[in-house]
Amino acid sequence: QNRVLDLWSLFDFLMPGYLGTQKSFNARFSRPVQMAAKIERKRRGKGKLSKQEQETIKKGSEALIALKRQVLPFVLRRVKEDVLKELPPKIIQDIYVDPSQLQMDLIEKRKAEWEEAKAADGDSAQDLQKKPPHVFQSLQYLRRLCTDPSLVLGPQEEAAADAKDSANDCCRYMRW
Repeated sequence: QNRVLDLWSLFDFLMPGYLGTQKSFNARFSRPVQMAAKIERKRRGKGKLSKQEQETIKKGSEALIALKRQVLPFVLRRVKEDVLKELPPKIIQDIYVDPSQLQMDLIEKRKAEWEEAKAADGDSAQDLQKKPPHVFQSLQYLRRLCTDPSLVLGPQEEAAADAKDSANDCCRYMRW
């Protein structure tokens, strides 16, 4: 997926000069590997290779081996099989939570707006502005609402909701 030169770019940032200059890296590693890959892609499912193509593939393989040898000590890669023994089994818990009264009110308000937009004739300019939102917009709205109602409220609505919640909290504590 990535070009060989991208590897040089990363190492040149982390360890300047370790893989040489860009020009020397291209000559030593990048070009041979890319030429061999190009021949491999072209020959898939076709007949024999010419001597020159075989030599190019050999040089590309040698360059790739040399590059791996030089870079491998700095590459930390763990595959799932290596880590699997160390990890505990994944625990998934589904916890169902009832929405707050504010969330329910906002859902009902949005539902009424959607129904109104669907029922509009679409003849007037005002009706065209009230077209129902795309399903992904609706899902995004519901996701934000469930996460935290303040994500969908305007500043004035949020202040009113905070005041209402504070009053409800006071009543709840007074019943204690």
